[in-house]
Amino acid sequence: AGAEFSLGGSAAEPGAARQRGGPAARRAIHQANALFRVVGALEGGGAARGAAVRSRASELLGGLAASCRPAELSETLERVGMYEQEGGGSFSAEISRDPALSPEALVSRLHGIHEYLLLVLRGEPDESLALLDLLAHPEARSLARRELLNGYAKAYDRLYRVLGAQGRSAQIQHKPDYVRDLVGSILA
Repeated sequence: AGAEFSLGGSAAEPGAARQRGGPAARRAIHQANALFRVVGALEGGGAARGAAVRSRASELLGGLAASCRPAELSETLERVGMYEQEGGGSFSAEISRDPALSPEALVSRLHGIHEYLLLVLRGEPDESLALLDLLAHPEARSLARRELLNGYAKAYDRLYRVLGAQGRSAQIQHKPDYVRDLVGSILA
């Protein structure tokens, strides 16, 4: 069985694990492969054009990595964004009244992120990483993988801060620094 990212639902529940891939991800992979071929052709020559193409390729890889994350995690992060105060350091008091952002739900999401990263660290098969392996250029694969895994670390940090704002971060065994170190170990 491959690494499934669970956000608290059972594997039998619809939406418990997000199906990855699909036409949009395949198009993004095709475009990234094409852009990295262009970057390779421009190296040594038109540096300014090469930088512009590389920038577009990086944006594309960021979007591809984000599309590989579970929909439930993306939805939770969007909900958190609705309550985030200007500057991103604090949250409005209404966040504690949102049932989708209850401490129990957030603890479950954090646990899911941690478990997913442990499965990746152990080398378990993962459909998101397998999808990113379709990128032909080694630099593209490396950048997309880094973007995907660092995105999980950022999500963990953000959800941990929400629990802290609710006075509940003591319920969490692993601090964001540990998760960043875990991602660093995977990427090393």
